[in-house]
Amino acid sequence: MIRELILNYLSESGINHNIYSHQPFFSCKDNDLRLSSLDVKNLLLYSKNTDQVVLCVLSCEHRLDFKNLKKLLGLVDLEFATTEICEKVLRCSPGSISVLGLLITKYPCKVFFDEFLLDKSIQIHPCDNTYTVEITTHDLVRLLNTFGIRVEFRSIGKNN
Repeated sequence: MIRELILNYLSESGINHNIYSHQPFFSCKDNDLRLSSLDVKNLLLYSKNTDQVVLCVLSCEHRLDFKNLKKLLGLVDLEFATTEICEKVLRCSPGSISVLGLLITKYPCKVFFDEFLLDKSIQIHPCDNTYTVEITTHDLVRLLNTFGIRVEFRSIGKNN
């Protein structure tokens, strides 16, 4: 199972993290863990015109600034990925999307973290919405980099 592979990668990396098991969280509103770290959402987006896939990670306190992101990417079209694209890119369905899925699939896509998350401790799913991993963004990016996944911190979120 993907979750076990991801959790093994985390354990083998020596990166400090905590794992919590819970009832399924399908959105930020469902999270009732009450941890001191920030709850984040992972949004998988797709451009039909360019066939480009973009994964955005931002705080649940913010919404994605589509206008700014499209400008940043030089795209006119950008929409949420379909279930089929989610399964192809991250091997999971909407509601379980996680940047950690790229450790398994290594699917080529642009990855953006909102700059608000820089140097924060965050909560992220291991492609299974019944588990949450608490980790710092610094350590998460370091892990992603070891797998050849490049992350850019940009201003992609705005207040709700």
